[in-house]
Amino acid sequence: MKKALLMLLLPLSAMSQEDKKPAHSFAQSVKVESSSKAFLYVFQQTTGPYSDIVNPDYVYPGGVWDDPDIQITCPFPNTNFAGATFDSLYMDWGANLIGFNFTTGHELYLAATSADLLDRGYPTTTSQSTISYVIEGASPNRVFKMEWKNAGFFDGIIGGSSTDFTNTQIWMRENGALEMHFGLVNVSSTLNDTLLFYGELLTGFGVEDMSGNLTGLHLLEGNPANPVLTDNIEYLDEYPASGTIYLFTYPISIDEENTIVLDVYPNPAVSELRINAEDGKRFSVRLMDVSGQLVKEVQMNNTNVLDISGLPRGVYIATLSDVDTDFMETIRLVLQ
Repeated sequence: MKKALLMLLLPLSAMSQEDKKPAHSFAQSVKVESSSKAFLYVFQQTTGPYSDIVNPDYVYPGGVWDDPDIQITCPFPNTNFAGATFDSLYMDWGANLIGFNFTTGHELYLAATSADLLDRGYPTTTSQSTISYVIEGASPNRVFKMEWKNAGFFDGIIGGSSTDFTNTQIWMRENGALEMHFGLVNVSSTLNDTLLFYGELLTGFGVEDMSGNLTGLHLLEGNPANPVLTDNIEYLDEYPASGTIYLFTYPISIDEENTIVLDVYPNPAVSELRINAEDGKRFSVRLMDVSGQLVKEVQMNNTNVLDISGLPRGVYIATLSDVDTDFMETIRLVLQ
């Protein structure tokens, strides 16, 4: 089932040590047509507390694991993730999930990190690391959470280091949002350089269709505390720190949904954006370009006019948050 996309994004640690190639030569061999004018998701990086999964629906039963074969019925088969729906999920290495649609042939590659993970109990017979998942909440707001708890790194353990570890979760929400959460982690500078050298710090997702075409690539590059969203094969500079959260959410069209809390117009806009709110409401406005970079942030009250005359023409994402209630609305905004 692993076709072009999986070979493209497969972490090189999954190969034998003799087959490994430097990350730069791997990346240079890849050519992906840019789609940055129309990212499907809005990306946000934030920080917050990390909570281990409790009362899981599933715990890997196979003892000490190395690239375990775990197959999962997709919890939300009618939900569109990155442009397609999926029947099942599959995991066999790293903090990664592969989604399959057996009717259309679409495959989803979803990675919190492509680094090859290994049970810290290796090479003994006593497991020290847990792989589990749980579905929480009530429809239509359920969330599937998969966790790699106290997982070691193949490159570190095989190299003789038992001190490097990660706690990582992938969340798939019933509304189509995707999240990566990073808990307590220790990655030595030597291991970090190794992971980067072998192209194992790839984080994000993408879809391959039956013809082998890549679509919906959303990958992160640069500083993990302030990464840039890209639609090409790029990597983070180092492993994300504890408390790091990456959020990928679908934008809500202002033409499809206006609320009693906020009214935003015009869209497309030219030089100003008018934002009306209920009396007494305080809200913040964060304006990002399609790469996920923040270009404007202000706090406003009631009826306001936001000056956008100095911004280049193009597509932007406006996130409007009620300061008092944490209500948040995300709007795709076009500047002409």
